[in-house]
Amino acid sequence: MGLKRRQIISSSPLQIRQSSRDRVESLAAADDTARLLSRCLDAADGVQRVGLFKALGKHLAMHASVVQTYDFLLPVLVEIYCSCGASSAALQKTVVSVLLGLPADTQNVTKLAFLREILYQLNEPSRCCGSKLALISSCLENNIIDELNMMKGFGDVVAWISEQLKVVAKDMRQAANPVAETEATRHWQVALKLLMPLLQKCRHGKVGSTTVQEILSTVVDMLVCNDVLLDSHAMCGLLLPNLLRSCCGEAYVDILAHVVSCMRGERQMSEISHGNVKSLAELYNLPHSTSQLAVCNGIVAQLDWDSLMHRIGREQPLIVNVFYCVDALNSSTCDTALQVYISRVLVTWVQRVIENSQKTAYRDSLVPVVTAGSVISDRLLLYVWTEWESSLDVVRHNVELVFKGTVAMHMAYSRDEVTVSAFLWGLLDKLVAIPWDVVGKYRPLGNLVEYVGVPKLLERYPLFVQDALECIGEERLGAYVSELVVKLCERHSVESFLQTVIVSVFRLMVSGSEWQRVAIADHLLGKLLKCGAGSCRAFLESHISAFDYSCPVQLGVLLTFLRKLRSFGLLKACTDASQAHLWNGVIPLAVLQLALTHQLLTIRLDGLALLTDCPKSTEVLTGVDLDLVRLFIMHGFSSETAAVRNTITGCIKKLFMRIIESGKCLERRANCRGNADSAAISCLSQYSSFLRWLCYHLFKGLSMCYSFARRTMGLHVLLLFHDIIGCQNCLVDADVVFSPSHVQTLLQCLEDRYEVNKVMAHELLLTCTERQLGFDEALRLSRYIRVAFKMAASNKPQHSNTAGFLFRLLVRQSQFSSTIDSVASAVVGSNGGQTFLSTVSKMDAERSCVTRPAENMPESSILILLSALMFQLSSHIAVAAESLLTAAATRPLYGVIHCIRTMLGDIAYSDQSDVTSWRDKMAALIEMCFAVTALVSPVVSNNSPEGYFPMDTDSLREFDALSTPDETLTEAKPIMVTSQLLLVVCWRCMKEISLLLGQMVKTQPLVREAEETQPLVNEMKQPNLSVSDRKQEQPLVDGIKETKSVNKNCMDGILTVSQVKEIGDYFLRQLLESRHRGAFEIAAEGFSQLCHMLWRCPISSLHSLPKAWLENVIGDIQRNDYPFRVCATRRSAGLPFMVQVLLISEPSTIERQSFKRSMTDLLAVAEPGESSATMSRVHALNVLRTLFRSARLGESVFPFVAGGLRCALLGLESKHWNVRNAATLLFSALITRIFGVKKTKEEASRKNGLTAHVFFTRFPHLYGFLLGKLRQCTNDMTCSSSTLQPLLFPILLVLSKLTPSPLQGVETSLSLSAFIPLVRCCSLSPVIKTREMAARAFCQLITADMRQSVISQLAKDLKHFLLNAVHDVAPSTVIARSRDDRRGNTEQRHTSQNFIHGTLLQLKALLQRCTDVDSQLFEHLRDAFWLATHSNRCLVTRIEYLDVLRMSFDKRPGTCGRANAADYVADHVSAKQQLKADLQQVVLTEITYPVLLDAARPMFFKFYALIVDFCWRFAIARPQEGFGGKLKEALNVKHRFDVIDQLLRLPVYEARLVILDQLKNILCTHKSTAESGRNVPAGEEQVLDAVHTEGIRKGLQESMVLTQRLRLMLLQEETNHICLVSVLHVLSALTSAVSFPWQLQGSSITAAALLQILMCRAKTTKMDDLRCAYVRFTGAILPAVMAEMVKTTDLCRMEHAQGVGKFVGWISACGTVEFSTACRREVAALLSANAECLLLDSSGGIGKGAFTMWRTAAALMQDAEASVSGEMNAVVGRITHSEVECTPVQPQVALGSFLTAMVRHFSSVSDDVSGCAEALFVCLETLAESAAEDEDDDDEETLFDRGDGQGHSEHIAATDLLVNSLEVLLKLASADGDRSNSRSDRICNQLSMEAAGCEIEVTDEFGEQRQMQEVQASSCTSAHDATHRNMKQVMEERQAKLLLDLQWSVQHLQYSNIFYTSALVKLYVLVRTLKVTVSAADISQDIALVIVDVCRKLLQKLEKEKFNCTLAESVLLTAKGLQLKIHEDQSTQDK
Repeated sequence: MGLKRRQIISSSPLQIRQSSRDRVESLAAADDTARLLSRCLDAADGVQRVGLFKALGKHLAMHASVVQTYDFLLPVLVEIYCSCGASSAALQKTVVSVLLGLPADTQNVTKLAFLREILYQLNEPSRCCGSKLALISSCLENNIIDELNMMKGFGDVVAWISEQLKVVAKDMRQAANPVAETEATRHWQVALKLLMPLLQKCRHGKVGSTTVQEILSTVVDMLVCNDVLLDSHAMCGLLLPNLLRSCCGEAYVDILAHVVSCMRGERQMSEISHGNVKSLAELYNLPHSTSQLAVCNGIVAQLDWDSLMHRIGREQPLIVNVFYCVDALNSSTCDTALQVYISRVLVTWVQRVIENSQKTAYRDSLVPVVTAGSVISDRLLLYVWTEWESSLDVVRHNVELVFKGTVAMHMAYSRDEVTVSAFLWGLLDKLVAIPWDVVGKYRPLGNLVEYVGVPKLLERYPLFVQDALECIGEERLGAYVSELVVKLCERHSVESFLQTVIVSVFRLMVSGSEWQRVAIADHLLGKLLKCGAGSCRAFLESHISAFDYSCPVQLGVLLTFLRKLRSFGLLKACTDASQAHLWNGVIPLAVLQLALTHQLLTIRLDGLALLTDCPKSTEVLTGVDLDLVRLFIMHGFSSETAAVRNTITGCIKKLFMRIIESGKCLERRANCRGNADSAAISCLSQYSSFLRWLCYHLFKGLSMCYSFARRTMGLHVLLLFHDIIGCQNCLVDADVVFSPSHVQTLLQCLEDRYEVNKVMAHELLLTCTERQLGFDEALRLSRYIRVAFKMAASNKPQHSNTAGFLFRLLVRQSQFSSTIDSVASAVVGSNGGQTFLSTVSKMDAERSCVTRPAENMPESSILILLSALMFQLSSHIAVAAESLLTAAATRPLYGVIHCIRTMLGDIAYSDQSDVTSWRDKMAALIEMCFAVTALVSPVVSNNSPEGYFPMDTDSLREFDALSTPDETLTEAKPIMVTSQLLLVVCWRCMKEISLLLGQMVKTQPLVREAEETQPLVNEMKQPNLSVSDRKQEQPLVDGIKETKSVNKNCMDGILTVSQVKEIGDYFLRQLLESRHRGAFEIAAEGFSQLCHMLWRCPISSLHSLPKAWLENVIGDIQRNDYPFRVCATRRSAGLPFMVQVLLISEPSTIERQSFKRSMTDLLAVAEPGESSATMSRVHALNVLRTLFRSARLGESVFPFVAGGLRCALLGLESKHWNVRNAATLLFSALITRIFGVKKTKEEASRKNGLTAHVFFTRFPHLYGFLLGKLRQCTNDMTCSSSTLQPLLFPILLVLSKLTPSPLQGVETSLSLSAFIPLVRCCSLSPVIKTREMAARAFCQLITADMRQSVISQLAKDLKHFLLNAVHDVAPSTVIARSRDDRRGNTEQRHTSQNFIHGTLLQLKALLQRCTDVDSQLFEHLRDAFWLATHSNRCLVTRIEYLDVLRMSFDKRPGTCGRANAADYVADHVSAKQQLKADLQQVVLTEITYPVLLDAARPMFFKFYALIVDFCWRFAIARPQEGFGGKLKEALNVKHRFDVIDQLLRLPVYEARLVILDQLKNILCTHKSTAESGRNVPAGEEQVLDAVHTEGIRKGLQESMVLTQRLRLMLLQEETNHICLVSVLHVLSALTSAVSFPWQLQGSSITAAALLQILMCRAKTTKMDDLRCAYVRFTGAILPAVMAEMVKTTDLCRMEHAQGVGKFVGWISACGTVEFSTACRREVAALLSANAECLLLDSSGGIGKGAFTMWRTAAALMQDAEASVSGEMNAVVGRITHSEVECTPVQPQVALGSFLTAMVRHFSSVSDDVSGCAEALFVCLETLAESAAEDEDDDDEETLFDRGDGQGHSEHIAATDLLVNSLEVLLKLASADGDRSNSRSDRICNQLSMEAAGCEIEVTDEFGEQRQMQEVQASSCTSAHDATHRNMKQVMEERQAKLLLDLQWSVQHLQYSNIFYTSALVKLYVLVRTLKVTVSAADISQDIALVIVDVCRKLLQKLEKEKFNCTLAESVLLTAKGLQLKIHEDQSTQDK
């Protein structure tokens, strides 16, 4: 608070008149009061001055008897008060308190002094208008006006404001720039705000009537004006009643009533007398909605209740007429700002009515007007139903207040009993009946709950809470549902209800969706805890033992509850030693460790938040907490989602805050004298250890070997670490954080591919000192400067970006200016015979007279660097001028320009002193930019820039790259210059130039000449120039280039007016002429910065440019005449962007006049007309599309949406293709703007549309337009019509997104019923897509209560088609009747199949919305059954009719509201059975009909598939009485499951696929459900279905006929690959299918033979889904194959083993990244299901192939796809037979457990250590090759393929795990020969030891056990010696291969970076394994020399500071240890 108080106290000296100051000084020598006042005047600091004035007040209070001092004191104090500005509010209040403390007899003198001084200040010409208004405002705030309103001269203050209003109003109309207009508008609003209290306080006629009338005239003029802000109109409306009261006395109420009557049209202006007030004539004729609404608001807000109830004759009271007026304005407006204002007025109106409900004088007259059933009440409710889903938050909030007020108004005036109020319960019934996905129903329900009470509500609606909670998962409903539920809990008095709600919430979280759990956690749980924390904690304590921690859902729910309890302080720390295994005495530590490494992200985040969130920031973190956080950081820092990373950083920030806050408390306890707390010291030590570990881990993760997510998380956390923890405290030291290796790592991060990482690394580097950076050494600094210049000239964009960051860092160093001269001379070379040194020397000689102090050194460094970069750019320009191809290959221009732009972005130009140098530099830089533009513009402005290539070459040329002898920045290979490379270089140049010029005009000050400047606001009584005079006086600077010499009368600045205009011309040309989208998009970004500055520029010659440009371009579009070469294709290229930028940058303070005018002109051009040219319409449509898509224009475009949609629809009727194309794009943009983006996949969802009332209320003109166009399209539509209607589909699309409002009632003016017959007519359309869209629209237009009747009518219409076909007359349908009624047309028509199809589509769409149907539907469908028979030759309508039958059979009978429900159900079932019997006869006929006779007919196969589906339905799924026997008889089978065999023989593959899909759904779905263990609750019908389905499944498993048919289809018959995939899936699920041998047509097939057949097919197929199916089925038969191998003889077993070996190789290949994700997922499932067989080799038939399977499993565990790696989690549990290991964890954790199991198995079980080591070595080599490939991909010249967007793979992490396992394996194999069972435990412990911190605790028992093992290692058996020899042989082979690879890789390190990561990983593996296993006797001198040479070369590589030190540093340390070991062993041997 102290800092804020200092900010508002001004420190500027007091400005009072010199005469007053002299008088005080003259009296200071003799008078103590004057002396103290003099000290107050001389005080320089604002805070000191306030203190002195307070001392003055105390002095005066103590010497109150000294009256003679008041004569000079009071005027001076008053003058001080009035002279203070608005920034001296504290001083003003102090002065007022001093004055109020004076004796009472001095108050009159004080008043006179105040009045005299105020009038003097108001007439002071040197004081601006704003300060004068601020003076009056401060007097009001300090209650000075209350004391002055009785004074005689007080009216002069009001008179001054009156005069000032006229001046400000004139300024608002004539302001030449937005800044001046904004200032004038602000003064206008301040003046009006002051007038309201002044007029209210004015009494006894102190203000003259003339003054008030002048104010009234000005206010009325402003109300009539339409070019002012809505707030100004609102202020005028609030002031109007007070002005009329002052002018007209008591007659002002009649005047306002007449005004309202004129607004409603009840009176004419001629009928009313104006009296003596001249402005009343305009007031009676207000032309605009805003002014009318402002007057209504003023009446409601300012008049008292008696005046509001005033009547004129028999009219309604004034307040009622005001409501009708506001309601009429609401119905006619679509402006969002006006809608907000209307909502506020209605809220005020309702509140005024409620406030005065107790006044009995007018109560009886208002009861029939405002209670339920009245017009006002109904209109208010209609407003609520219409606007409750408004897109504006403020409108929705006000709608809630209106609804609450409407209910309160009824209850106050009607005095109904709440329990029996029909109004309340009627509203409740309506609201509850509305679907729960409607947002607007929740707040009204919550308001009604306050009246009716919760018990009564639940008694009437028992499922109220459950229904509300079901919708909580939707994002837009979560907050509203939680608010309603919490309100129910608060209003219910019984505690058991809260417990019931908590149980319901818990059950929903467990059984509900993920979205519901997230919504409950975010919105509801916290509020429930506030409502009843005790109940929540008691529930959790009683149920925590029942949680299943292995279930991810229950574990997540538990963590969520614990998080909320902890955040509310309900989970206290537990210190009980008996509960050490529990965290805080609640949850086991093992479970929390599992949560922190869980595979599900939400569980990991909840676990971390549980540790870090705490309401008490000083709560100490225990060692267990820190270890758990450490566990999360090691494995959870590589999330690919940005939102997740933000969540993690938020938790880490809370952790740091707790560390720093609790650390302070611990430090005080530890430093307590004489009583130091040892526990506090221990905690501080733990803190320090954790922070040091964190720094090391974070910097280690910044290596390029790690993923992008880990690097960016590490940098972000390091920034938080520096900001919160800091580097100079007791916890951590700066040398630890910013060690040399860590600083080097940050420098390497500047080469990151992602700019966000470079930015964070640069921020961290800026916090380092020059010593920490190492730049205090000139040699190191010069080397980095050289690297930066080389990178700036590189042809790789990422290098130039890195160079920019380097320059920004280096230029801040103290030795930069002295180092850059020599370095730049050597790097940038010469240009035109001049070197950079000669240029710099010449520049220094010219300025030798200028001596700069030391503090200006950064400015000189910047100027020298800028000169060097500009010199380098000029040399590049010279090369480009000779050959653009050469420049593109060797001297690209954009890198240097980028460096200049990034460097200039950090400069504060206001702090620079050498303005002349900056002007010269910027002038030269602008000229260079224009020169570069001239060179590259021919490419980007070419008609085909993507394929443009200069014609001066015949073939592609190769150029040598830049030569870099010291630092190799690029590969030493020639660069192929293609058209793509040339285009990229050119458009990047344009990009950098556009951004640079935009940045310059935004940040650099302008040079303003005296005649070019103008005041922002014209003061009163000062001459004012008109706009034309200003235009005449502005200098003619167009076309004149700015020279280096600047005019002497220019003020300080850098850019000149002419330069700004030249930059503007550049942007205009680029936007209008460029054809490359990247070029004009970036140009638009720079142009936006220019326009933003110009619109607000005070220079008259500049601020008018945007408006002129806009008028010119709109005029060019209207005239179809363009000064530039505007692109006619590419969606008008940059023209829409130019208009968009000009309109977006326009200030909103001027009501966007240019935007409104431009939109009107563009809409006029876009509409068809005789004078509209084709290209003009195209450009206008494209510009409109861009404007409607712009998010920055927001709600401003909505008033023009109706016109835009009209233009788009009319454009679709054009005969020109380009107009139709542009109109289509505009229509698409408008659909998105109106209805928003798709929120669900279902097109017909309410979330993707609007209610019809809302739509047509927003766009009322579209109702008649759409209705007329739809009628026009359907008038000439007949059954045989072939004329296409282009408008029909888009109109139907709009209608399909409209839904009837649930409670809007029938609105005759905006009713959707008028569209229904027209949409029904669209069934005649010959276009099938139109008929489908008509069905969608028809379904949307039909309300729920009309649905059953319309369905019956449509089915009845189908019946007439048959009758009309017989009698040859037109169908008597709704269409014919409606058309005859409209046109009187009696034309006879034949039955149309199109019409039948359209009717069926509409019927099917309605059936999809229904859950029950009427029994009459089956009767009507049976009457039209001819459509399903051969009588109907159209298969399309037959298919649709059968679909309708299928859907109707699944519907329930509609028994709601029927008295005889049982009889109705019986009739319903009877009608359905009769229709089914007819359908079964058709199915029998079709299934026995020869298929090939109709195979050539269109749609036959789909029809036949539908018939087969009915066969399955009637014979298998739900056997029908009689049909099954007839079908078996027709197909000549005995069993119903044998029917499937016959159906699978059909020649139509679509029919076979139907049966196979049904089999797959029954068999495979049951298998997956059983494996997952899901227990889904079901109803009674679902239970019956489940029992029936289980019977079918059992029969299918036992049917050998089906199994045999599927076997034949697999091996011989099936040719369609889709069916074959389903066959394989079904066979995989059939238990009888995996029993061998197979007997097929007399031959026997074994499992091994089948495996070979399937592998051969899988290897040859190119279809991925078929390959995946083969993998699945081979996994199912693999146990049978292995069983056969055990039973066979030795010779056959060898053949089997070869086959299994081939299978292993094939499966391993399918698990690689070359195959699809689905294939890898199937391989993972195969490994998981056959883990014991393939990995543990339980049958002994895999052999060495087991190692291949282990390697494949390890690779799949690290797969980038979560579905693949998640499938592999179960493998560890299967091979260890542990349920805990089956819990899904993160891939790295799973891989660690997997490798532990692998080492345990091969060292203790299978006793094949050498094979295990070989497998681990192969995995390491694979990772090294993969890392090299990834880096190779990064270095490739891919222009448009960005590759892996995130870089998720972390090879080095997997390498660490593999190497740790290999080290443990080698140590144990070489040191111990024990074969006891305890060996596996020892291996696990050893792995844990080597995992570098992966475990929480390491007990001392492990150390003792290890010592015992070392003692036992001396006795090795012969078997161990053999194992050791095998291990030695494997090691020697692998190490020799690694050495050869290393030698080759190191040779290439000096040429390229590709092999760096590979060499590093290989060396890492080599030195670690050699250090463990070899001695001097086992290693030759040659190998030692090679290792030393590799280490030396890598060290040289690191010294060049191009790579990460973190990984390489550990490699070198290990290598040095190896060298030392070799040296010691060799010395021992020599001795």
